[in-house]
Amino acid sequence: EFLKISHPSLRWQATAGLSLGEYPAMVVGGRIPSWRDGLRIVQARGKAMSTATKTEKTEMLSIIGGTRADIEKMINRHHSDHSALYISNHLSSTQYVVSGHPLSIDLLVHVIKEENKAKSDGTKEKGGRRAMKAIRLPVSGGFHSPFMSSSLPLFTPILEETPITAASQNYEVISNRTGLPHPSDVGSVRCLLSEQITHPVLWEESMKYLLLNNYTDFYEMILGNDNQAPPATLSRLVTSIHSSLRLSH
Repeated sequence: EFLKISHPSLRWQATAGLSLGEYPAMVVGGRIPSWRDGLRIVQARGKAMSTATKTEKTEMLSIIGGTRADIEKMINRHHSDHSALYISNHLSSTQYVVSGHPLSIDLLVHVIKEENKAKSDGTKEKGGRRAMKAIRLPVSGGFHSPFMSSSLPLFTPILEETPITAASQNYEVISNRTGLPHPSDVGSVRCLLSEQITHPVLWEESMKYLLLNNYTDFYEMILGNDNQAPPATLSRLVTSIHSSLRLSH
């Protein structure tokens, strides 16, 4: 509604949102008919996921500067049934988020420090290699991973009641679960939204789909006024994937 008022000439062809942002993207893209329906399902999702965070203590760690292969190698080297770690966000080719138990996250941070030191020691004569940066995220749980499975019985009944329309010929709404447009079939859309809670957000794949299909102008919606709005995080992620796009926020 803000875009319609502030930019009446703006016409969009696709919408995408990261994590919870997928729901406003569905409203703007016409797949969820009203903001009231969108708010209701977002509230139900938040309540269900909050319940899951009370079942077991989990966290999220952002890793910047490492490839997916780097992170999977470190996880697999120290993985066990009691120290599960999952890549829960694919943000760009060098930025990922991992969900896990606190002790497992501690171990991963330690491994990253060791990897950084080994790379630095081994490449000093070549000028060194950029170190990975590990940042604990201020969130209440290890979202977008199997740790959230206990939220599904609470969330799914509300999702089943939420109106969802067939795909529009005018807009594509990109799925976090697949990195591709949501299918026309409403049942499949509900399945993808349910799976989004326990599977990684494929944001990098979503942006690459748009780029490969000749989307060149991106507009990021940020809540708040100019002084209080959060940084344009998604815009920065998009430019890290492709630097020559036209971006507004």
